[in-house]
Amino acid sequence: MLKRISCLLTISGGEFFKTRNFQADHIYSLSHVPFNLFDEVVIICRDNSLSDDYLRFITGISKDLRVPLTLSGRIQSKDDAKVLFDLGADRIILNSALWDFPQVIPFLAERYGKQAILGSFDLVKPPNTALVAYNWSTSEPRSTLFPESFSEIKHYLGEILLQDVDNDGRIIGPSIQKLSSFIDALDIDLPIHIGSAGLTSWDHYTSMFSLDTVDAVSVTNIHHMSIDALQSLRSSCKVNGIPIRQL
Repeated sequence: MLKRISCLLTISGGEFFKTRNFQADHIYSLSHVPFNLFDEVVIICRDNSLSDDYLRFITGISKDLRVPLTLSGRIQSKDDAKVLFDLGADRIILNSALWDFPQVIPFLAERYGKQAILGSFDLVKPPNTALVAYNWSTSEPRSTLFPESFSEIKHYLGEILLQDVDNDGRIIGPSIQKLSSFIDALDIDLPIHIGSAGLTSWDHYTSMFSLDTVDAVSVTNIHHMSIDALQSLRSSCKVNGIPIRQL
């Protein structure tokens, strides 16, 4: 099976932001991004709700999109999910719902198919403690890596989106040890989608694809989203023996 290169955008107030440690930094234009040359478009919403600005952004993106669209948006109920699927989402991302609203996950998986449900984990490693997940509601690390109900809901997930809060927007490269630690701790065979994790070179991308169970890696740097950059990335993957779609 071919591995996927996705385009991941972080949106706040209807604008695309470069982020650092997932805090909005600089606004960027998307006018030059060839969305349909990626294998998937993933949109992360940093707003506290499904705002009109966010919904307008999605409508603007989706009307000409010919590749799968994956959306987040503080989903807490089946109605929240329906809004995103009605807007054209092929898949949705659940983050805080894994912890706070696990009861909705079986319904969503049965209604839309578990292949349409991504469980999202944002990793952080506080000093002198174990790896844990990040809580966006409180802007603090959680006390554990997985929610208490994970053993019950994990079978309703089709994929895991994995992001690194500490390395997001920095030029230090990915922490393969941190990402591998999560994958090793995941006691179910689910495909892994690497989101923002500090990737800055093509070697970083191929190193991610080389991890066991990683099926997709996201491009998050606006400078890597041009046609030339995407062609170069796909060529680098081919040279390194990564089975990837060529343009």
